[in-house]
Amino acid sequence: MNSVLANIDQIRQSYSTHTTSQHKASLGQYFTPTEIAVFMASLFELKDKERYKILDAGAGIGCLSSALLQRIQDTYPHSSFDVTAVELDKQLITTLQHNLEMFKPAKLEACNENFIDFAYQSLLEKRQSYDLIILNPPYKKINAKSKERLLLGKLGIEVVNLYAAFVALSLELLADQGELVVILPRSFCNGTYFRPFREFILERSAIKTIHTFESRQDVFQDESILQENIIMHLQKGSTQDSDVCISHSTNSSFKNLKKESYPFSKIVYPADKDKFIHIPTTAQSDTQLNQLFSSNLEELGLQVSTGPVVDFRVKEELCFDLPKDQHVPLFYPSHFDGISSLVWINPQHKKPNALRLNEQTMKMVYQAGDYCIVRRFSPKEQKHRIVAHFLDQSLLTDYSYFAFENHLNVFHIKKAGLNSEIALGLTIYLNSNIVDQYFRQFSGHTQINVGDLKKLPYPNIEQLKILGLWANEYKQIQQDQIDQKVMELVQNV
Repeated sequence: MNSVLANIDQIRQSYSTHTTSQHKASLGQYFTPTEIAVFMASLFELKDKERYKILDAGAGIGCLSSALLQRIQDTYPHSSFDVTAVELDKQLITTLQHNLEMFKPAKLEACNENFIDFAYQSLLEKRQSYDLIILNPPYKKINAKSKERLLLGKLGIEVVNLYAAFVALSLELLADQGELVVILPRSFCNGTYFRPFREFILERSAIKTIHTFESRQDVFQDESILQENIIMHLQKGSTQDSDVCISHSTNSSFKNLKKESYPFSKIVYPADKDKFIHIPTTAQSDTQLNQLFSSNLEELGLQVSTGPVVDFRVKEELCFDLPKDQHVPLFYPSHFDGISSLVWINPQHKKPNALRLNEQTMKMVYQAGDYCIVRRFSPKEQKHRIVAHFLDQSLLTDYSYFAFENHLNVFHIKKAGLNSEIALGLTIYLNSNIVDQYFRQFSGHTQINVGDLKKLPYPNIEQLKILGLWANEYKQIQQDQIDQKVMELVQNV
């Protein structure tokens, strides 16, 4: 790191230390460490160009644009550049301008402005477009009734997060074949919520590179950000005919950087109408799960739903002790331990254990039966994202109905249980390492949504029964046994 960038990083650390968390949160403001800024700048495919037009939106003190300008000067010292840096926080503008002036740009605009306002006017008035845009957008939701939401709607951009808005606007402001490098939360890669945003990106640009970090804490270590982030390199107007570079590092030092190229068809599956973005992280995960198993839940005749009981909405109908007359078992995640251990009633459990049956709650219950249950939120200490449990009806034969709390996802057939072998086989399959690896390719968070479970490929009914019958022979099953048995299914096809 050269002395100029090192000095800017010291300023960044000082601002980060002395700025209140309330101020940062109000702006969704998290400054980019110089190591990450330098890596992001390295992704641009620079050419020997006479003059570059560069934009840094949400520029902060100029960490990102400084790293990019330094790279241009090192690579093509005769190239000049016009720099536009847009920053909402008035306290940062003087420092931002000073930092960028050290690189002697041909033209510098340090704009103290809301980037959405700036971009809207730029697009409306057809001002200049940019060759290179580098971006660490704010991490904050957009109020549904805000001016920003209104302006975005006028531009045909339907997003609910500022980071998605910044990326969409940046793509619109890029010149044809212009490049965007951005660090952003990985959560947009899956889920129907972000489908319009994914379509917006894929319709307007080609994905050149995606970088992931093993450690969540290390990316913005001065800011205590635990959200998983990725770095993306996009090129506007390019057709997606080249492979996508997937790179990975343990942390922001990038010392153990690993790279692998994948066909775009393994990043966004051609038949996937939701356009999930998959990010393979190891050479092993190149063996796609959907090449091994091809059934979906509809073909299997199965459904998956989120537990319908939201406890604070039915407070008067809850029971903490043993169920009384007209009560049915109510299951929370803490009632399950291991693949098939049921801890009900749990003495350590501070939640209700039963739900009173009446006209209001009858629509919330399922017929008693054997079920495969998946936690909606995987525990922090859990190795796997998907944590599945087998609910064995034979442990609770006195009840005709079961109730499931909202932190559980339930596999069922029209609110009735599954064949015992199928329910257990499904539980075994979902707890396998190969499913975990596949799931991590398109989901970066610990929340498991019904939509995510519907997107998974599954073994066929006979294969699920084989898994269930096999699992029935064991009191306890180790992870390596599960993985070996799941792979045997493939070999025996």
